Amino acid sequence: MSTPSPEHEDEQNDGPSLSDAVRDGLDPTAQAAANEDVISVRQAKRAKPLRQSVSSRSNVRVLFITADASFLEPGTPAQQHFADIAQFVAEVHVMLLRTGNGEMMAKRPMPNVWVYHVYGKYQYLRIWNARQAAKRHLTFTNVVRPDMIVALEPFVAGLAARSIAKMLKRPWQVHLRINPFNLDWLAQQKSNQKLAKIARRVLRSAPSARTANQSIADALTARFKNLADIAVLPRRYNLSAYEAPMTDDIHATYRQFSFIMLAEGPLQAESHLHEVIAGTHQMLRTERVGLVIIGTGRAKQLFVEKVKLLGIERNVVFVDDTVNRPLYYQTADIFIEADAGLSGDERVLRAIAANTPVVAYTNEFRSGFLKDGQSALLCGEHDSYTLGQAARRLLNDQSLRHQFALRAASIVNEQIHEDVATYFKAYRSSITTGMKIAPGD
Repeated sequence: MSTPSPEHEDEQNDGPSLSDAVRDGLDPTAQAAANEDVISVRQAKRAKPLRQSVSSRSNVRVLFITADASFLEPGTPAQQHFADIAQFVAEVHVMLLRTGNGEMMAKRPMPNVWVYHVYGKYQYLRIWNARQAAKRHLTFTNVVRPDMIVALEPFVAGLAARSIAKMLKRPWQVHLRINPFNLDWLAQQKSNQKLAKIARRVLRSAPSARTANQSIADALTARFKNLADIAVLPRRYNLSAYEAPMTDDIHATYRQFSFIMLAEGPLQAESHLHEVIAGTHQMLRTERVGLVIIGTGRAKQLFVEKVKLLGIERNVVFVDDTVNRPLYYQTADIFIEADAGLSGDERVLRAIAANTPVVAYTNEFRSGFLKDGQSALLCGEHDSYTLGQAARRLLNDQSLRHQFALRAASIVNEQIHEDVATYFKAYRSSITTGMKIAPGD
């Protein structure tokens, strides 16, 4: 295989095929693990006709640093994300920090994508080896290859990004998918306390941060006054999994219920799920009516005790968020949403994509594609009584549920499009604008 360095621009013409490059490129042990650490060729080829456009690319070259190896697994959203973003920037370099002993490996799975496997038994060794890898592979004749550096987590990846950015004299940014100072998250594992300390070090020196949602951004704004550039990353709703037909049915799991209401959210003291229970608890005194709640959190015991006090413990089932969500969304009888925020919006979209009738608090976003009484039942925020009455109406009106399901399919086809190009251009702009790098066309 040709040397995977970016200066060999003719490699894509004279080297192995894309299929071979993708199969071998991400595999740190080559033939010994040919079925592992591979970018999905099927996905790359499927995306190519719609997403690949030379005119869509800017001249920005980005180094992403991560300790999360999930993108090596074929078919994962993380893997597809890198394959897609490569269509909108000049070069994508991904540095994967791996715990353990091993030689640094540089691979080229796609014409403008390079992946570097960096090993180190200890944290400081991974950071040091990351610096050495950057020095060796990302500078050519004193020219620095990446224009910007992005740490995809605020932990060891953030420390490595800070170190490499300082060495290469390049701007850097840190991304946060979770709030590392959230009490629920800190309580999940003892090691999270140490990770929070690392995140604090990283964020105190970071010039720019991007977050998965507004609540994380607000938490950072309150905690780190030095972070002048904080913004929420553009959001992409991946609804295809919720549209795919299911062969199983949660009614087979919960045979005691003939009518299943579904809700999802965090099991926290101030969770919107309290309003779901408040609105439906009278219905749940009916033996064959059940409420399934997807969620985790420190206050789970509080919820368990609450439903017991209400005398509905046999009608409420709590499941953690590792379950097959599309199956639950598709085969529940109705979906109830009492969160009027962005997270609630995403869950409503999932239910619509799954053709499941929706009962929800309204907001400007939802009222833009849902019509009360025609495609869903909507009510004012914090009106749990009306929320419960709406759920009861759907319980007693099967034809209305069928009407909503048919209308949901129409909404998905006509109104909920995911413009991939627009999303990735927005993503590119988000990670470059704050660093005064021209995002291109």
